[in-house]
Amino acid sequence: MLFLMICKNIVLNHQKTDYAYVFIEFIYFYFFDKPCNWG
Repeated sequence: MLFLMICKNIVLNHQKTDYAYVFIEFIYFYFFDKPCNWG
């Protein structure tokens, strides 16, 4: 799943970043990928 790959990259590349940033990215890609998953 593309989102999981992006999420892993975010975590690996931003280990010292606030969790709030990762959470925002998670929500953004979650809602962004939904229409694509629904096809």
